[in-house]
Amino acid sequence: MHINNTSYDGFESSFSDKQEVVYRSSKLYDVQKNVNLIKNSYNKKITVLDVGSGNSKFLYALNNSGILDHGYGIEISKSRYLFAEKWCKDLDISNVTNIHSDIFSLEWNLLPKCDLIYCPDMVFQFFEPTNKGNGNLFLSKAYNKLNDGGKLIMELDTCDVILNSMHDGKVKLWREFDESDPWRYMLWDCNYENNCMSLKKTFIKRDLSKCSNSHVILHPYSRTEAISMLGKMHYSNIHIEEYWDTNKDTEHDEFIIVGERND
Repeated sequence: MHINNTSYDGFESSFSDKQEVVYRSSKLYDVQKNVNLIKNSYNKKITVLDVGSGNSKFLYALNNSGILDHGYGIEISKSRYLFAEKWCKDLDISNVTNIHSDIFSLEWNLLPKCDLIYCPDMVFQFFEPTNKGNGNLFLSKAYNKLNDGGKLIMELDTCDVILNSMHDGKVKLWREFDESDPWRYMLWDCNYENNCMSLKKTFIKRDLSKCSNSHVILHPYSRTEAISMLGKMHYSNIHIEEYWDTNKDTEHDEFIIVGERND
C-alpha cells in the first residue's frame, strides 16, 4: 500500500473532551471562508461530495450555513472518519453521510449526482504519486458525477516556497500551529525528485511530551498545468480563485481551481 493511503492514520484520536470542543470550534471557524465562497456560487441547497473530507468540518459548516441538502464525505483515514462520525452524532444531523473509503475503491455509482465536488487541502495532489494516471481518472469520475452546471472545486499548491528553498532537491522547514491545536510544531523534511515532493512531517505536542510522524508524497501543480488538465477532461468555465473570501485567506502558493460541467 502506498504511504499516501496511510499517512493520516491515527490523526484526531487523542483528545480530552475539553480539547475536542475547542478543536471542533476552531475547525469550523477555519473553514468558514470556504463556505462563504460556496454560498456566493449557488442560490439553492446543494448536494456535495467532499473528497478527503477528514473530520467533515466543511460539510458541518455548510449545514450550519443552511445551504447543504446532503453531503457525502469520503475519508481514507479510519481515525479521522471515526472522529467525523462522532461529531455527526453529537450534532444530531442526518444530512451528512461519512464514508470510510479510498476514493478509487469507492462505488461511485452508489452516490447521487452532485452540485459540488470539493477536494480541499491538496488532496488531489496525492493522487498521481500514488498511482500514475489517478489524477485524470479522478477528474473523469468527478465530471461524470456532476449535475449539469455542477462545479468541481479543488485547493492546490504550487509548492514554490519549498522548491525555491531547496538545495540539491532537499530542505528542512518548520511551522507553529495556533493555540487551539493540540500539536504545537510541525517539522518538514522535504525532498523533490521526478516531479514529486516527499514531505516527512513530525508533529510535536504542545507540552512537548509526544511526537507523531507522517509521510506524504505529492505532485506540485502550477496554475497553467491545473487549467490544462481540467480542460482536457471536458470541464468548462475553468478559472482560478486566488482566495476563498477575502484577500490573503489562503496560504502562500495555494490557489483554488474551479471547473464546471455544462451539457
